[in-house]
Amino acid sequence: MKKKIKHCLLLGTAWFLLVIGLVLFISPIPIGIFFIAVGVSLLTYSSEAVQQRVHDYRVRHHKLNQQLLWIEKKLDRRIKFISHSLSKTRPVDNQIK
Repeated sequence: MKKKIKHCLLLGTAWFLLVIGLVLFISPIPIGIFFIAVGVSLLTYSSEAVQQRVHDYRVRHHKLNQQLLWIEKKLDRRIKFISHSLSKTRPVDNQIK
């Protein structure tokens, strides 16, 4: 039962962060991309189906993929959880330089 509650809280938090990120993404300083990155990393951590969908989305949307690559690079040593979760969804042809 605890595992199911933890999973529901994790999904709820992830979706909340995604919504906040989308709202803040259109602000003059687009800090929403960080909220989106955290939300996506929580979703990919909890579900392989979401992980595959995010991967497919990153393949089709080059600009978002470039922003997520930048975040992966910046957070690599600071917040490894987010960087590692996002790297699972990285398209094969993209490498962090």
